[in-house]
Amino acid sequence: KLFWELFKNAGIAMVHDVPVEESYSPEVFREYKECCGKLGITKVPKLLLATDKENLESTGITIRSNRYLRMYLGVVEAAACTEDDNLIRFEVLHDLADIAYNHYHYAVLIVTIVARWLPIVKNIYSRVMCYSSDRLTAEIMGKDECITVLLENYLQSAYEPDKREEYMNRLDRKLTPIEKLSEVFDNLSTDTPSYLYRIRALADD
Repeated sequence: KLFWELFKNAGIAMVHDVPVEESYSPEVFREYKECCGKLGITKVPKLLLATDKENLESTGITIRSNRYLRMYLGVVEAAACTEDDNLIRFEVLHDLADIAYNHYHYAVLIVTIVARWLPIVKNIYSRVMCYSSDRLTAEIMGKDECITVLLENYLQSAYEPDKREEYMNRLDRKLTPIEKLSEVFDNLSTDTPSYLYRIRALADD
C-alpha cells in the first residue's frame, strides 16, 4: 500500500497531465520562480496541468527525481473567465506551500501507517495541511486577496465584488445547535475543509 501511494499519483501525472513549458508564458514563469524563492524552494518544480480533478490527490510529487507541481486545469479556465490572475497565483502558492512543508510525504506515511488503526487521523492531517498552506499563502499574497479568491471559488458565477461585506457578515452569523452538530460531523468526515471554513479561518486573526 505504501508503494502504491508513493507512485500512484506520479503514474497518473505521467499519463494524463499536460506539461507547461517556460517558453509558453515567460511572465507567468518569472512570477512562479519568484514565488518559489519567497517560500525557500531552491529547486523549482516543473509545472503540470491536471485535467482530471478526481485524481488530483497530491500537488507536490516526485517523478524520476524531479519535483513537479500539479495544478488543476479548471483553475486556469476560471481565471480566464473572471480575468482574475489571483486565482492562479493563489493556487500556485498554496500548492508550493505544500511542497515547502513536505506535506505530501508526511501524508503518505500517515495514510499508510497511522490511519490504518485511526482512520480519523488522515482527515485531521489533511485539513491541517490545507489550513497551514492557506496561512502561508496569505502571508505572501495578502489575507484580503486570499479571502477574495476563496469567495470566488465558493460562489463562482454568483460572486459580486460589491457584496463582499455582505458575504463576510453572513459567515459570522450564530449557528443553531443542529447546524453546529452538523459542522462537527462534517469536519470529522471530510479530508478538505469547505471554502466556508477556510474563509472563516483566514478571517480569524
